[in-house]
Amino acid sequence: MASWAVWKSPNKDDLLSNMEVEDIFDLRKNPQILDQLQNNIVMVGYNFSIPLDKPPLFHNFHNYNGANLNHMTLLNASKIRHAFTGTVYYGAYMTDIIKNYVESKSEKVKPLDIDNYFRIFRNELKTLQSDKPTIIAFGGNVYRLLKKHLKPDEYSKLIQVTHYAHFGDGCRTHEGYRSKVLSQISEG
Repeated sequence: MASWAVWKSPNKDDLLSNMEVEDIFDLRKNPQILDQLQNNIVMVGYNFSIPLDKPPLFHNFHNYNGANLNHMTLLNASKIRHAFTGTVYYGAYMTDIIKNYVESKSEKVKPLDIDNYFRIFRNELKTLQSDKPTIIAFGGNVYRLLKKHLKPDEYSKLIQVTHYAHFGDGCRTHEGYRSKVLSQISEG
């Protein structure tokens, strides 16, 4: 499960609108999409938190029509869109380090096959033809895992940012989250 940090624009008065991926990656309907994608910026979450039956390609970190997602899930994902829209990070590749492990509470996640997770992650980077990417880690769990298991020559920067589900430290609003994350990236 992976995606790209590209979304449709939200409706003016609804920051949670237009989070679906339907048609956004269809080259016939959106021929400029490939120009927006970046292979040397990689955003990494910890694990997939929502079970979905028969998801479309590239739906992680997005919504899609037919998904039964709650308000908080949409709110959290829309904070990512708001944080990166209009920045050099828009269009980054997005993935989770722990694959095929569905759990919404990160403290309950028990990574069992670390070597396999990192083999898959390295294959993702190879497939992307990513050369020492900037890696943005959503939260401390994934940051510590990446720091421990990646070699320093596998990335140019490894930056921890506040997880999009976090609501403290000024991150309750979309604008507060954006400000916090962009500050963390500039410091990193």
